[in-house]
Amino acid sequence: QILRIIKKEFVKTIEKDFADLREKNSFGERKINMIRTIVGEDLKSIIENDIKKLKEDYEILKHVIDTITATIESCKNKQL
Repeated sequence: QILRIIKKEFVKTIEKDFADLREKNSFGERKINMIRTIVGEDLKSIIENDIKKLKEDYEILKHVIDTITATIESCKNKQL
């Protein structure tokens, strides 16, 4: 009977330990998912800002090229 009680307590202890581990692991997974989401959102924001900046740079460069092209055309017309 003593062995049965010891065995029962041992099983309870192991079950509690596993429950605690499961809880800690679940907490860790929630944190990891939360961090992934935060990093993902930050990364998305960074990429969106980079794309916006590239579009602005493209428009500026396009304007410069158009100005140079217009100047070249103007010079060609003056030579004729």
